Amino acid sequence: MLSKLFKSVNYLVDSEFRYNLRMNSEYRKYRWNIFERLLAWCSTYYGWAMLILWVGAIMIVLAGLYLRPVLAPFGRQYFKGVENLPDGLSDLLGGQLTIIGIVFPLVVGLISVLFQKKSTREHIQSAYQLYSGYMFAGLSGLSLAAFILVSELLSSWGDKYLDICLVVVALIWMLLNIGLSIWFFIQSLNVLDNHRRDRIMLKYFVSKVVTPHIKTAIVRNWLISPGDYINRKGRLNFLVDVYNPPKKEKSELLKLKLGLDECVRDVYTLPLLFLFRRLKTVGTGAERVCVLPGWGIHNGEVVILATIGIRYNSLWAKLFKLCFIRGSKWEKTNFLNFTRGFYGEIYDALDERNLGAFEEAADRLVSTFITLKRCFQYGDKNYIDDVSVSFFPQSLSQSFHNDFYRLAEEVVKTLDTTSMYFRKIIHLPHSFYRYRGEGRTGELQQALQSQCDIWQILIDWNAGNKALSVNQKQRYVAMLQNFIGEWESWHMWLRLTFKNNVDTAGYTEALVSHLFRSMEMLITAITSDDIDATDLSTDMFMLWLNQGQFHNHYHEEYLWHSLFLTPDFLLHSVSDNCQSCILRGASYNEKAALSLTMYNVMTDLRLFLAAYIVRYLEQQKNVNLYNIIKRLLSPSLVAPTGAYNTLPPKIVGQTDIIDVILRLTFCHADERSNWFSRLSHMVERLTRNNNGPVISGRIYMGWVDDLKTLYPAFADIAVMLSVTEQSVSPKVIAAISEGIFSFSDKKDIVDTLKSLMKNTTDVAGNFLMTPEEYATRVVFFNRTLDMYISAFEESIKSDIIKAEADIDLFRRIDMNISQNVIDDIKKDHLLSLFEFIPDTGISERWEKQWINIGIDRESVSKKLGRTIDPAFFYSTTISDYILNAVHRNLCINRGQLSEDVSDLDELFHKVKILMEKEEDCTLIVYGDCFSRKLYELEYCTDKHNELGIKRVSKPEKGYQPHVLPYMIGNCTIYFVPDCLDNYSLLIRNSSFGRLRLFRYPDDTMFCTFCREDADDPLKSIITHLWELDAEMTDPVIAMFNHV
Repeated sequence: MLSKLFKSVNYLVDSEFRYNLRMNSEYRKYRWNIFERLLAWCSTYYGWAMLILWVGAIMIVLAGLYLRPVLAPFGRQYFKGVENLPDGLSDLLGGQLTIIGIVFPLVVGLISVLFQKKSTREHIQSAYQLYSGYMFAGLSGLSLAAFILVSELLSSWGDKYLDICLVVVALIWMLLNIGLSIWFFIQSLNVLDNHRRDRIMLKYFVSKVVTPHIKTAIVRNWLISPGDYINRKGRLNFLVDVYNPPKKEKSELLKLKLGLDECVRDVYTLPLLFLFRRLKTVGTGAERVCVLPGWGIHNGEVVILATIGIRYNSLWAKLFKLCFIRGSKWEKTNFLNFTRGFYGEIYDALDERNLGAFEEAADRLVSTFITLKRCFQYGDKNYIDDVSVSFFPQSLSQSFHNDFYRLAEEVVKTLDTTSMYFRKIIHLPHSFYRYRGEGRTGELQQALQSQCDIWQILIDWNAGNKALSVNQKQRYVAMLQNFIGEWESWHMWLRLTFKNNVDTAGYTEALVSHLFRSMEMLITAITSDDIDATDLSTDMFMLWLNQGQFHNHYHEEYLWHSLFLTPDFLLHSVSDNCQSCILRGASYNEKAALSLTMYNVMTDLRLFLAAYIVRYLEQQKNVNLYNIIKRLLSPSLVAPTGAYNTLPPKIVGQTDIIDVILRLTFCHADERSNWFSRLSHMVERLTRNNNGPVISGRIYMGWVDDLKTLYPAFADIAVMLSVTEQSVSPKVIAAISEGIFSFSDKKDIVDTLKSLMKNTTDVAGNFLMTPEEYATRVVFFNRTLDMYISAFEESIKSDIIKAEADIDLFRRIDMNISQNVIDDIKKDHLLSLFEFIPDTGISERWEKQWINIGIDRESVSKKLGRTIDPAFFYSTTISDYILNAVHRNLCINRGQLSEDVSDLDELFHKVKILMEKEEDCTLIVYGDCFSRKLYELEYCTDKHNELGIKRVSKPEKGYQPHVLPYMIGNCTIYFVPDCLDNYSLLIRNSSFGRLRLFRYPDDTMFCTFCREDADDPLKSIITHLWELDAEMTDPVIAMFNHV
């Protein structure tokens, strides 16, 4: 009741679960009805059930005694023989004891004996105990017997009416027991029938096993990351951390005491959110809040709240603790403890070598799994696929397929004597998917992976049996052929499931997944050095387009830029502009797009596989890798069928491979593309599998390979095919001329192609060709590559020349410099002495200044995607030019007093004398004549008193460049190194007047523009223009020449 009132997490999960499955007819069909749930509850909590029965019986007796004035006359009038009822109590007792003492034990014993050797005994007996209610029925019968005995004792009081009341209650109780016994006997017989037992087990799994586990997993996930729910529902003025709790040492912790073997099992969300809305922040802006940060239990306490910058009182803390419900620790929540039970019957039949029972058990396994999947389907999601406990991400579906892998490992051992068991196993993954009746990509990938695992298991069995007999070898080859047939039958079901439902995106994803697994099977066969499996899988891979019924569409192939079609195009994960460029303004043909894309995908994967062999594999004993590569590049069948088969197009020259690289680079350039990333993931997966086993718990380090690691192997294969020099393919020339490549695409392509260039003096480092062949063909390859690079570089140059200058960029640069130059002026000691004023007035004193900076033209051009950041031009450059103007003015107004000084001590003595009559001044030291002594003087403290120097520990205006950390009285020392002339100027700080910069109408003080470099059309000259007036009110006090 409290859970519903305060909306606990368990209540919310239960409500959402029931709401999501309210329209699922399969779930309503297989869940327990009210009677079955009540019976299961009574069988589970039989103590409470017996208490309720006894309390009910006593209450009925007491009610009868209370209504005695009414019921006694009514009974004497209408029930004449009611006084004889107590005489039959002994017979009633005998019958009840007979049922309980003899019949029930016989039936239960019979069921136990029948299933004691079954692997599924644990689940069957649990389901039988709950569903038949024999525990509740037996205890109810024993309780009735005890009630009858008590009634016999009470009959000694001599109260006839009380005896009749007790007998009536016993009769009613007996009728309940008879009903329970009837149900018990019916369900006991149903357990012996396979079909009805399957229904009982399904109901048991749905209601008692899977549903509680799903709910528990969701609740645990909530408790692991409660911040997400609180942020969505709380409407708080701060965010609660979800995954990244604050540091424990810096946080204020609120702890909850726990008992032995206790943990937080539930949370009342309604008062929790109410309390969070009452929290107040300190106002520092660094508030952090985390609920249940997951730091574990220490000294019987668990941290339920960690905060930084949050205020709350003790009353709030006590109320907050009441929101957390404690209970016993969680049991291990995963599906491994009962998915194995699905396979128990198959294991039994396998152990007994009973083929008929094995096939029936396999069919029931498929039916059970599919029914469970349908029961928990809601919308386009499924609890069985999606729900798992955080940090242990294994759902029921994943666990089920893992157990299937273990089953296949056991079944493959029967190939020593027969192939019938393994033949049946081969069809099961397809059945798991086919009978679902829906095209879910996740389920398809699981089924494909499971069937691919069977291929791996079969090949491993052959590799582990070095000395096979003739019959065993024949069975092995027959199983390979049977597997290939089953694998190729996927094409038909994919068309029925996806294509006929007009789901092009789902069909594309399914086809790509099937093709990837096909390639994995071929690599598995090659790496295992299994010539039979390699030949069969090679033919299967070559016939993939034929089995998928993909035909040529010559009209669209030449009308579109079909060379650049990838699965991203069909999955709508490319930009609209990219789609229109590929179609070249022509109408869209879905069937042609699918076929042309699959042709490109097949070409990519053939080259991918050939490059992977060159890059990662070495020559083996049985499988000739060179022949495999030749067959991949020029498709042919090891075992011709005699029929006309659609084979992939041949890769005959280096331009074919370069075009593939261009397609991969082009699709990688689109930010929404995932074809390149999928191929990169496949490289990583294959290399990880081939690196050998790893030990759980250890940390392994190494390079993460991606598709680009195969590019050198692509180049090696291209060199092998470079028997003559070739020019750029017409398809690429058309694509360049029609602007299908963006400017950034072209730059990336040029970089990629340049990285493929081969050194003509190198020697071939693989088995593709001899050193003599390499020396000849690498020249042809490099020339062809140069043609491609030149074509793209010319296009890049043309784009740059045609591009317009980005005026908006210049305005942003002006705005950025105008905002930052004021701070730069304040940071310099000399400039900060001026009164800075942005001015719009007209004056003859304005002095125009400018800076010319050379830059690449593409960096300041529109629509090339490579414009620089406005902050690229530093405002400090402008402030340095302004400072140079001030130095020039100081030199011009250096006054009449000019003296020569030979060393630094003399200079400081003269300045000290002059400063006796002056207030705040600045000594500006130019040149490097005294630079070393100036820096050393900071540490020669013994001279400070003599020279009148005082050290400045911390400047009032913060760190300022050029200002030395000591002064001569009130005179700041300003050092300007790297000057040609060596002299010093002493000037009053009050001599600095106004520093004016002309301000334009757009509130900027600078004007930036560019012009083309006359010497290089790909370069531009950036000009920054500004108008300055630096006013000096008094001349320099004295000038000291360094001699």
